[in-house]
Amino acid sequence: MTICVSTEQVGESSVHDSHESRDSVRDSVRDSVRDSVRDSVRDSVRDSVRDSVRDSVRDSVRDSVRDSVRDSVRDSVRDSVRDSVRDSVRDSVDVRAKGDSLEMRS
Repeated sequence: MTICVSTEQVGESSVHDSHESRDSVRDSVRDSVRDSVRDSVRDSVRDSVRDSVRDSVRDSVRDSVRDSVRDSVRDSVRDSVRDSVRDSVRDSVDVRAKGDSLEMRS
């Protein structure tokens, strides 16, 4: 049994292999670029959203705690001073009134 292959068939095979190789390289580059861009965009969006949410929550909590503590301390000091002054004045007036009352009796 003899196998005959013409040079035309070999040439066509080489051209066909060359096209397949070119298509394979093109597909590989396309897939690589697509995957790289997809991963880069995904990572960038993920990081940006994560950082933005983290910063927003941190700032909001910090400001809320700061304002709450400031207001609470301010109100507490104000009320304490007001009550202390009021009680002191009242006690002073009561002492004078009692003193005047005792003087009038004598």
